Amino acid sequence: MNKQERAKINYEQKHKIINGIETKKCRQCEEFLPMTTEYYFENKKFKDGFVAICKECTKEPEKRKSKAKGFNRYKIQGDTTIIFIDNDAGEIFECFIDTEDLQRLIDLNYSWCVTWYKNPNTYYVRTNKYLKNGKVEIILLHRLIMNAGKDDHVHHKLHNGLDNRKYNLIKTSNSKNNQHRRGKNVNNKSGYRNVFWNSSRNKWQVSICKNYKRIIIGYFDDVDEAGRVAEEARQQYFGEWAGEG
Repeated sequence: MNKQERAKINYEQKHKIINGIETKKCRQCEEFLPMTTEYYFENKKFKDGFVAICKECTKEPEKRKSKAKGFNRYKIQGDTTIIFIDNDAGEIFECFIDTEDLQRLIDLNYSWCVTWYKNPNTYYVRTNKYLKNGKVEIILLHRLIMNAGKDDHVHHKLHNGLDNRKYNLIKTSNSKNNQHRRGKNVNNKSGYRNVFWNSSRNKWQVSICKNYKRIIIGYFDDVDEAGRVAEEARQQYFGEWAGEG
């Protein structure tokens, strides 16, 4: 099932025609309510033009808290806790956090989901916080765990947005992030920074640019292996700072 098919199923599950009226399912109270400004705030960022939580739940969320999805299922394995995240296509993703961060997330009682980010080519764990004015604040789990401010960037060292244990996260300021920019170039089709297709060799080339000189690390048949080698090379040449996203 491709992305468009999943999106269509997701839309159909949340929208119904009841007594000739188009309705939308509120994400919090899970009731189907008329899709009008009487029940929902308008927001063009949503496909149907309305936010996902009805006005009543937005204004008085405590009234229907018992019906809210709340925190995801989880399993504690020593110092690591696995958070299980289901999507509308029936897939189950495993997100890893440090067990010491678990209680904080339970207290917040957010329901987490996964979203694919094309750049940096990985899933991120996120949730939506619905504000009283109808606007939506997106909360990314890795930023929450690292207490990141608006001028901070948080990156995954191992290029895996589902692993949000602190050993895999590093927080940098805007100035340092610009100095060590990690996003892949617009003409890079590999999905990994510093990995490019070498047509003359029919292999993926890993190369690093330092002090205005290009250093070729090697050539690889497997793009994922090339991505891992590029990650190691960046750590070797640029120090501790590493991680794309």
